[in-house]
Amino acid sequence: MSENPQACRSEGMTREAFVNCFRDVLAQEPESGYSFPNENAFRAILANPNAATWVAEEFVELGDYAGKILHLLSHMPLNLIEPWFYDLARKALASKSVMVRDAVICALEYIETPDAMEILRAHDEPNAWLRDYLARVLEVTA
Repeated sequence: MSENPQACRSEGMTREAFVNCFRDVLAQEPESGYSFPNENAFRAILANPNAATWVAEEFVELGDYAGKILHLLSHMPLNLIEPWFYDLARKALASKSVMVRDAVICALEYIETPDAMEILRAHDEPNAWLRDYLARVLEVTA
């Protein structure tokens, strides 16, 4: 797919083809602070009209990849992920996994839009260390 990122953009694309493109991108390891190898392919995937629905479905099915998905999405242009990313973030904050909740807090902190900050303010974090981190995030971004 990395040779032809536009292949994942087709409006007629099946969910199965989308999932294959999506998983191909997730197989690449991004370097924090830098672009990742398939960034253009990921942008093409998100431009698909069904992206919001299919990414949300894959997010649920790929629990082990949830943190990576959130990280990658938070580094995309807002016009590709708003407003549906916020729904995904709310679902992730309800996860039983502290690591998923940590990933979504970091993603929302990185985005730092008013909507992202409102979601963080509304979150009642049960884990002590993550609750402390969230409080620091909200203090710094206030």
